[in-house]
Formats: sequence, C-alpha cells, structure tokens
Amino acid sequence: RNTSGFDAAYWAIDNNQHTERSQRFFGNAYAQYKTTFGTDNHTLIAKYQLGADSYTTNYSSIYSYGHQNGKGSSDHDDYYQRD
Repeated sequence: RNTSGFDAAYWAIDNNQHTERSQRFFGNAYAQYKTTFGTDNHTLIAKYQLGADSYTTNYSSIYSYGHQNGKGSSDHDDYYQRD
C-alpha cells in the first residue's frame, strides 16, 4: 500500500511543528448622567456605553526535512489580524 503524501504519525509528532498564539483585548465602559433641572416633574437621563474586542493570532507551521511533500523543508508563517 502506498501512503505517498502522508507522514508517519510518530515521525510527524517528533519532527513537524504547528503553533498558534492569540492575544486578545476586550473591555467596556458605561457612563450615566441624570438631572432634574431643579424641578420635581422634569428629569433627563443620558447614558453612553462603549465596548471593544480585538485580537491578533499568529500561526506557524514548520516541516522538517524528509516529510512527504517531496520538497524537503518548508517554513510557512501566517499572520492574521482582526479588529
């Protein structure tokens, strides 16, 4: 049986490396202002809310010499950012 194109499982575990690292920031703020204008029957309430969610993920795949793609070694780094 020919398994060309696939690395042996134990060899791949020892020699191929795949990593993913994410950094994330999120938060929110809330502010409220209330006034009655010095009267009992007039009230004004103003509210404001602000939120953010941002992350960056770095991917890296490193294949050692001898893997089954037939091209020797290849390094492939991807950078993906989403706001």
